[in-house]
Amino acid sequence: MKKENCDSVMERFLMKDKNEILPLPVILHIITCKECRTMVRRMTVAEKVAKKGLAESMPDDNPALAAVMQKVSAIELASGRNPKPVNLAGWIVAGIIMIIAMMSFGIYTSPGTASSLLIIAFYLVFALSVVIYCTAFVVSNLDFFVKKISFRKNPAISTN
Repeated sequence: MKKENCDSVMERFLMKDKNEILPLPVILHIITCKECRTMVRRMTVAEKVAKKGLAESMPDDNPALAAVMQKVSAIELASGRNPKPVNLAGWIVAGIIMIIAMMSFGIYTSPGTASSLLIIAFYLVFALSVVIYCTAFVVSNLDFFVKKISFRKNPAISTN
């Protein structure tokens, strides 16, 4: 049973593109299964070794590169697939409303007007809603964070 589960998880892992978000069950399985975690590490090392020979940089003014990029752009436009823009306005408005709600509750309630248990319960519920808000924000915009914020230097891209 475990072998079949590992095989299906690794198949789902390999079906994803590089840097594509993995489903939560796949992530949890890889974290908890030593064999699958080792296999993923080995594939990562193999990829690094295979990429070493491809690290040659190409000048930006290369006409062959420009032609390839034009073809890729044409194919992308023809597919009709446009990347979903990240709209932060709704998130900002919701965050401001949450802050105002917390401040107004703190201003209009005092230990004399409301019971301490009610105040503690509200702040615990509010803390949980802030955690859920932050989690939902990060999860829904994970593609944006992965693509825009890179902590690793890509050896294949060289600035000449």
